[in-house]
Amino acid sequence: MALLLLFPLFLILFSLPPALPQPRAELVSRTCNETHHSDISAHLENLSWSLDVVRQQISVEGYGFASRGTPPARTFVMAQCHDDLSSDDCWQCFTQAEALLRACFPSIGGRVYLDGCFLRAENYSFYTQVSSPEDTQVCGLSDSPYRDFPIIKGRVSYACNKRGGNLSACLPAADGRSLKTGCFFRYSASKFFNPGDLLINRRIIEMAVIYGIIIIITCVAAVCFGICLGRAAYKRINDTRNTIRSDSEVKIDSSLISRNLHFKYTTLVKATDFFSQANKLGEGGYSQVYKGSRWKTSCSQTLVPLS
Repeated sequence: MALLLLFPLFLILFSLPPALPQPRAELVSRTCNETHHSDISAHLENLSWSLDVVRQQISVEGYGFASRGTPPARTFVMAQCHDDLSSDDCWQCFTQAEALLRACFPSIGGRVYLDGCFLRAENYSFYTQVSSPEDTQVCGLSDSPYRDFPIIKGRVSYACNKRGGNLSACLPAADGRSLKTGCFFRYSASKFFNPGDLLINRRIIEMAVIYGIIIIITCVAAVCFGICLGRAAYKRINDTRNTIRSDSEVKIDSSLISRNLHFKYTTLVKATDFFSQANKLGEGGYSQVYKGSRWKTSCSQTLVPLS
């Protein structure tokens, strides 16, 4: 019965479409500052501590920033994942970006742009910085069959590109990215972002199926436990009844035996036909043994006269 209930849930779970999200950890661009730290050990310690803090933040919030140390060895770190990445994918993307940023050591800072996340470290606070001379674009190599991308003319493109480097310059390339200090913008002739609605619906269905399986297993376990308790209680009650019945039968048999062993002498005489030799069974050191019959019950008994 439990297998019949669990089978539809397992069927639903395994018939779901495979998970489509990807961490998009492909490298777009990495730049390392040419200036190196004078105190390498302090810089390495501050950078490692800041990256650990950001890693904890980004796995929960999708972004993080931290700083530690005193100038000139003070280190500022900031990272952010795109909104369409799940927590696990964001963490994977950040892990890849962290490895690439550490490769810049002992530079005083660097930037890492991946398709799914961004990571930057400097020896000064850059959190309010919008643009810098390092801002650039990365254009695809192949051309698009489309003549125009209307989204490039929208507000997002304007806000991201108004301080340098128009992304429209990548046209007619099928793919383009704007790598700015304050934002990251991408267009493409093919879909590159993860479908958030599908992820949410799949997660809801998976959780519902998992909770359903847990509830069914719990109910089946409770029923089995109840059956075991019921059988144990029934067996205990039945054993008690059998014990009481056996004790009663023993008492009844004892009373019958004790009552039937007491006879009058006249009864013994009649039952043995005046102690006839024909009814004599034997003789021992205590007395002679005779066979007797009772007319009322028509049954034979062995009688020992007290002589």
